[in-house]
Parts: sequence; C-alpha cells; structure tokens
Amino acid sequence: MFALLTVDSLQTKDASEILLQMASTETLIPRMIITKGSYKLLPYVHKDLINFVIMPGENFTGLLDLVHASLELLNNAKVLFILPSHNSTENISSCVQWCWAHKIMNVVMAVQRSKVEFDLYTYDPIPSIQIIKIPNNASLAELFPKRPKSFENFPVRTLRKYGFPRTFKYTNYKGKEVYGGYLWNIFNAWATKYNVQLEFVDSSGSDELDKILASEYMTEDVIDIAPHFIGGMQSDVKSTYPVLFDRICIMVPQSQRLPSYLYLYLIFDSSVWYCIIFGVIYISFAESIFNIITHNRFEFGLGFCNTILGISYQSISEKYFKFKSFKFIHGQVMFLGFILTNLFLSSLSSFLTAILFYAQIETYEDLEKSGIRILVEDVTFKGLAYFGIIPFKWQKLYDPVDRETFFEHLWGWNNSFAYSLSSDRFNLMGLIQKPLKKRIFYQTNICAVEATIGLSIRSDAIFMDSINNFIIRLYDVGLYEKYTTDLAYESIEAGIMKPFQIYLEPFVPLNVEHFDLSWILLSFGYSIAFLSFSVEYIVPFVQKKHFIEYVE
Repeated sequence: MFALLTVDSLQTKDASEILLQMASTETLIPRMIITKGSYKLLPYVHKDLINFVIMPGENFTGLLDLVHASLELLNNAKVLFILPSHNSTENISSCVQWCWAHKIMNVVMAVQRSKVEFDLYTYDPIPSIQIIKIPNNASLAELFPKRPKSFENFPVRTLRKYGFPRTFKYTNYKGKEVYGGYLWNIFNAWATKYNVQLEFVDSSGSDELDKILASEYMTEDVIDIAPHFIGGMQSDVKSTYPVLFDRICIMVPQSQRLPSYLYLYLIFDSSVWYCIIFGVIYISFAESIFNIITHNRFEFGLGFCNTILGISYQSISEKYFKFKSFKFIHGQVMFLGFILTNLFLSSLSSFLTAILFYAQIETYEDLEKSGIRILVEDVTFKGLAYFGIIPFKWQKLYDPVDRETFFEHLWGWNNSFAYSLSSDRFNLMGLIQKPLKKRIFYQTNICAVEATIGLSIRSDAIFMDSINNFIIRLYDVGLYEKYTTDLAYESIEAGIMKPFQIYLEPFVPLNVEHFDLSWILLSFGYSIAFLSFSVEYIVPFVQKKHFIEYVE
C-alpha cells in the first residue's frame, strides 16, 4: 500500500501522473492521494506503508505540515521525498533537518534529474547528521533501513528518580554507591550493550519518583525514556514491550499453625468421618442383634467393642467364631479395617512431615471477619476507588496512609496489617520469605488491575526498536529472571528489607517430648477405659443395693 502526498499545483502534476500511471500498471495495490487537510493514516494502514511526497519547487512548508499530520504515530513508515532538481542541496538539507526534528528515519530523497532519472539520498543521524548517497541499484532493504545500525555515544535523555523496588540507589558492602532495581538493571544493560550516552535531567526536589512531573517531562520532550512505570500516557508517549505482568493483590498475614493433634482429623474429609461413624454404629447394632440370637441378650457395648477391635485388627473371644453369621459380619469389619487403617497410617505419616495452617484469608468477607485492616498508599487508594476497582462496600476495610508510613510497616514485616501490593512487590516479599518454614505473609485471591506494563518512552524515539528487541532477548536468555531474583539480595544489602536469621535445628535423639501426641492419645484411651470400668462396677452395685432395699 502507498500514499501520495502532494499539493494541488502544476509543478507537481507531471510527477503525480507518472507515479499513479506506474502504480496502476505495474503494482495493483491500494493507494491514497492526499493534497490538503489533516488526514491521519494510522487507523487505515499497516507497517509496509510507503509514502510518496512530491515536493513543489518552493515554499513546501505547508506540504511538510500535511505530511507530519498524516504520519502522526507512524515514525517508522517509509517515506520517499521527490525533490526538484534546482536548489537540490538546500532542499535535501532542509528535508533532512525536518525529518530528524520529527524523528522520521526511514527516508529516501529522490532528486529528479530527468523525467525518469533520479539521484537517491538518505541520512544517518548517529553520531551526527550525515547525508548518504544511495546507489541506483540498491534493494528496498537498503533504501529503507529499519533502524540505525549503531547508537555509539548517542545521547538518551532520562530521569534519575527512585521508586523501590524498581529503581533505587544504595551503598554496597564495599562502600561504593550503586544502583539497583530490576527496571534500572534492564535499562542500564540496554544502554551498556548499545553504548548510548545517558543524559540525566537535573530536576530539583526529592529523589523519589514524582509520576506527574515525569509524565510532564515526557510529554514536553524533556526526556526520551524513563526506567519507570509512569502511567497516564499521552498520544506522544508509549510503552516498550512488557517488563511486568502486573496485578494488584491483597497480601495478608499467614494464618496460625494447626496443633498437631488436629492432624488426626484432617486425614479424612468430614463426610468420610460421618460415614465411618455411621458404619461403626450400624455394625455395632448388627453384632448386638447377633448376641440376642446366640446369647439371648442385647449388649450394644459388647458389639461396639468387637467392632472397634475388628477395625483395629485386635483379637476377640474365640467362641464368637463358632457361628457362620458372626464370621460373615466380622469379616466385613476386618476388611473395612484393613483399608481404613492402612489409609489412615500412610496419610498420617505424610501429614506429620508438613506444617499445616488454619484456613487462609481469601475474600473480603474473610478479612472482615478477621478484623485485619488493609494498609494502602493514599494515592493508590484514591485511584482504585475513583475507577471503582475497589468495591464501595469494602472500602471501609482500607486504611490509606502516606508513602513513608506504608513502606515503614511493609518493609518492616509488620504482620498486624494486610497490604495492597503490585505484583513486583509481593513477588519480592515471596523471594525473601521463601526459605522460611512458616511464611509471614500470604497472597490472597483478591486481585485486580491485571495489565502488562513496559518502560515509558516517547513514541518518536529512534531507539524504540532496539530496546524492544533487547527486552525480548532478556526473556530468552533468562536475564529477566536473574534481575528479579537479584532484587532480593540488593534490597537486603541496601538495608531496605530486613533479612531473616534462619537457624538449622541440630540433631536431637527421640525423647519424651517427641511423643506428646502419643501420650495424649494413650492417656485419653486409659481415661475412657477407667470410666467404662467404673460405670460397669458402679451400676451393678447400685442395682444390687436397690434390689436389697426393695426386698426388705
């Protein structure tokens, strides 16, 4: 597809007719003719667009304004300027200066020598603007290079402001002032690879990132790129390829550890326990009814004891096995016991090797029941509340505070609050508390604002393709993962995050304390046995006493 941009005059009529005639006979592709007005091509074209600009002999300022308006946000489009033969040197120089001012790089200037002969020129702005003559037999790729081949010492204006954990400054263990943060490492690695010259804009005020000020700098063409997520993008500001798959989630304190005696209950689901209890009662009644048939008395306690002994593979009186009906009933009990006992013991051995916790907080309802407040930056809270990302019903659970107070509690690992965090921040906390057996914080399912975010960059930056390709390579070779992992060590070395002292427990031989659960269960069993024995002893004694009183 191509677009023809020209003025409606006799000076450009011949060249326009020749171009349209050749396009109609040689290349049957869509075309546009723009002679006046402001017509943006962006919604209607693709990356292979070629623009023919037929320059008049003089006073072509109006046409260049038309080109600029039509090619808005199409800085990588291919542009061919057809210049008249007179004053060619001045025209080429003016055209190059205009193209560089508007960061249009894929340019060819054709100076008409005759009706069908042209001299071709392009330019290279690095390290300084140079006009280059192109051979007439050059290929299309040579005519329109996609990007400069080198950025040697090319000045790139940026902002040196800090926002942990993305970009920050600290003194390392050698006493040297260095910079950290995964965004800074990505940006600095790109600058080092392409050997660009970073020019930091001197801005007064705090070293902390002011997103509003940074956005103004970017819009007013004060800086070219910022190693930050500025947000609030204007038409002349874009993002690079994503370096963060972001979402805002609630991180809550880890729930309390379950006592070890509750592990016995957790092995089976509640419904399974109900079935087991019902089955034991049912079989106890069956064996009790069997006692009526064989011994002419109903003894539920004896049937219950026989059932428990059968499930636990314990022996009972041999006289019961003289009856085939008992063998049938008790055989089913032993088969059930074989399955249940082995399942229970195998699962118990696995449970005892893990640390289990009470149910975690996963919803706003759980947070409200727990009474834990959500700490959030006041600026973040205003934005989330304004756009309805935080439901109005649950805004009462949030405590908006200033930035300093928020990070004082968060990086101090204060687990008396929940926190509203972006993904890079809770990933950092996850890396640091990863070695702990019991984590301090837990990420809930209360998440919002899922988005992919890149570095903020001006849409006319000529190095945009290079940094985008560099970001892709970061993922391919694993450098992105390295930078995000190194962030944990950098933050501890900077003194921002508090490290945890992890002590390995020395080997201790088994002692009485290791059998606390066993002693509890044994004591419970003996207590039940003693209670049963007491009841069996007292009930006949009371019955005998009442019988004697009745006889007397």
